[in-house]
Amino acid sequence: MNMAEGWRRYNAAEFCQFLRYSRASLEETERWIRDGIARHHYTEEDARPAIALADRCGRTTTGLWKSLRPFIKDSRKR
Repeated sequence: MNMAEGWRRYNAAEFCQFLRYSRASLEETERWIRDGIARHHYTEEDARPAIALADRCGRTTTGLWKSLRPFIKDSRKR
C-alpha cells in the first residue's frame, strides 16, 4: 500500500519516503512472524517461506530506493 501511494506522488523524493515506510513495514512483519514462532503459533519450518519472501521483498525495495537516489539529487538542484 505504501509503495502504491508513493508511486502515485510522481516525485522521486516522496516515492523514496514511502519506500522507506514499506521497508519498515516488512521488518515489522518479519518480527511478528518470528514472534508467532516464539509463541508456538506455527513452526519455524512453516514460517520459513514467509520469512524468505519478506527478506526478498526487503532487498528488492531497498534496491529500488537506492536506484532512485540520483533522481532525488537532480531534483534538489533545480
